[in-house]
Amino acid sequence: MKLFGVELDYINLALSVINTIVVLIGVGFAIHTLRQSILQRLNESLEKLLQEYRSADFSKSVRHVIETFPIFEGDLDEKLRGFVEYGHRHLDKDDLLQARAVVQKLNDIGILVERGVVREADFFGHTHPRIIEVGARLDPVILAVSARQGWRWGMRVRRLRVGAETYFRFSRSYGKNDFRVGGIVILPANPPRWYERFWARIRPVRGHLRLLPVAQSTRKADERDLDNVEKILREFESKELGFLDHLA
Repeated sequence: MKLFGVELDYINLALSVINTIVVLIGVGFAIHTLRQSILQRLNESLEKLLQEYRSADFSKSVRHVIETFPIFEGDLDEKLRGFVEYGHRHLDKDDLLQARAVVQKLNDIGILVERGVVREADFFGHTHPRIIEVGARLDPVILAVSARQGWRWGMRVRRLRVGAETYFRFSRSYGKNDFRVGGIVILPANPPRWYERFWARIRPVRGHLRLLPVAQSTRKADERDLDNVEKILREFESKELGFLDHLA
């Protein structure tokens, strides 16, 4: 059977092809629109999170921590001993409360980052220098308080620091350099090898690079560090550790 001199089967085939093309164009447009909507929401979430991160109260507490808590060098044992010896002589209640405010705020921010409210690379692109530095200053506090009180406190901040350090390491702009604060190397240069970059890019984790480790992946390391810290704290008298009770 023919229509206008053309076999009807050919016409039906042509119409089917046209319909398929229209559907594909519509799906592609819908996917593009959805993607733009998701990106817009992520950007809005990033802006709100950065506003909270840069709030006056939090910035004040961060400055206090930077001015008050030194960065101790050496291995974990040396850092903890140095912190306790310094802390019971120089840190008062307000210093510890300011440190607690920073840890709690970073913990809240870390929860949102873990939940995928923002893209990790975007967040750490704005925040990694401060998080690395503050994390280094407060790590002895977090470990000492957790070991002394017998419960895990501030471990998400430790993971947040790992995420910031991973961002620094994978950055083509920064990764070839040491991360230094006041002449102290906090993070030695260790740029990723080509296969590490390749693997990081192909991992199907929420469609983008995962920087923040999940809690389960760091639990053993945290527990090992806490066990070591408990042993170190036994070397000191109760009066030398009393300053930590401000965070009880």
